[in-house]
Amino acid sequence: MNKLYYFLLLIASLSVYSCDVINPEEDIPAYIEFEDFELMVNGGQGSTFEKITEGWIYVNGDLIGAFSDNKPFPVLHEGTAEIIVDPGIHTNGISVRTQIYPLYNRFTAQVELVKGQITKITPKFSYIDEAVFIFIEDFSDTHIFSVDRDNYPETFIDSTNIGGIDGTAGVIKLDANNPVIEVASSFSFSELPNDNINTSFLEITYKTDIPFNIGLISTDSYGLKQAYYSHGLNTKQEWNKAYLDLTELLASVDAPTYQVSFRTSLPSDLEEAFIYLDDIKLVHSNY
Repeated sequence: MNKLYYFLLLIASLSVYSCDVINPEEDIPAYIEFEDFELMVNGGQGSTFEKITEGWIYVNGDLIGAFSDNKPFPVLHEGTAEIIVDPGIHTNGISVRTQIYPLYNRFTAQVELVKGQITKITPKFSYIDEAVFIFIEDFSDTHIFSVDRDNYPETFIDSTNIGGIDGTAGVIKLDANNPVIEVASSFSFSELPNDNINTSFLEITYKTDIPFNIGLISTDSYGLKQAYYSHGLNTKQEWNKAYLDLTELLASVDAPTYQVSFRTSLPSDLEEAFIYLDDIKLVHSNY
């Protein structure tokens, strides 16, 4: 009887132990949530309007992942922790092309993490010290996009005080009588890098009834011009921001000077369409 009792006790003990091995007790994570992302600017850096879509976060040196705002995510850390957040964007306005924006600084902070609790943070980013602004166009005065490159003199970028992100905005109107626009900047820019070290971006805030193209017009040493419409933006009914990467285009063309240009045409199924532009920044790094 005693032998049977001890044998059954041994079997029960081994069963409990094997369950612990197969299903070990899991750690309870802490959680972090990005409440929002913010851009801080100095004078001469334009608007604070940004389109940071996710934060790439490190906790105590460990890469946790990339997360959008208002979505808590687990981390297996607790107590005082150092966090680093890099700003993620949709390059060229394409949602499947995400990258860390190289012209914004990363955000660093110390936070207290508690198992089972959500720590909410709002990363604040700024432009890197090496950022060089070639121009910023907010359409608050006479703007630079005044070179007419189409055969429709009534299509141009006008200014409006209605609905801009910080006051005035640029507006393009197309209709059946004036269905095409192609305009370029009145200034040519020669300061853009074409090496493999620095990056160049055209930041553009916009909303539009129709797709439109953005590009560069190069002028070579003989004065010959060539248009490169390398980027396109689709319909957006609310203000949006796109970060257009010009780095590869500049390296491949390697011209002395460039103009920034826009073009589009009215689709046949529409009687009129409007495009609104604001806070256009041509900016590059200078390492």
